[in-house]
Amino acid sequence: MKKAVVKPGFEKTAVLKPEKSKTAKKLARKLEREKTMGAKWFQLPATEMSEERKRDLKVLQWRDAIDPTVHYRRNYRKTLPKYFEIGRVVDNPIDFYSSRIPKKQRKNTIVEELLADAEVRQRMKQKYSEIAAHRNNRRRRKFGKHPKRRHAR
Repeated sequence: MKKAVVKPGFEKTAVLKPEKSKTAKKLARKLEREKTMGAKWFQLPATEMSEERKRDLKVLQWRDAIDPTVHYRRNYRKTLPKYFEIGRVVDNPIDFYSSRIPKKQRKNTIVEELLADAEVRQRMKQKYSEIAAHRNNRRRRKFGKHPKRRHAR
C-alpha cells in the first residue's frame, strides 16, 4: 500500500480544476467587461433597471412632447441606456428659502414630479383631447356619418 496511488483520505485531497477553453475564457472576459463602462468612464456600472427607472428614462426621451416651448437636442437613441446614473440636486444653503422647493413638494421620481405639476397635467389633458378628437374625426370620415346605413343593402 505504500506505493499505491489511491490512499485512505483520497476524497479529501484538493482536485485541480480543468483548464477552460479559449472560447470560454474569451466569453468570461467579455461578460466581465460588460459589467462596467470601462476605465475611461471611471468604471461606471451597468445600472439595474426597475419599473420606476424605465418610466423616468421614457419621460426623459419624450421630454420635448411634455414642454413644447423648450427646445431639446434630438434623441437618436431608440433603446434605453444600459449605463447611467441618477443624481439628486442638493439645495444650496446660501439660497433663500423661497427659491428652494419645500420638502412636501419634493418627489422621488421624475414621473411623480411631472404628475404633481398642474401646468403639465393641463397640457397633457389638452393634448389627449386633441388626439381623441382627431381619431374620432378619422373614424367618421372612414365609415360615414351613418355607419348602420352602409350594411342596409
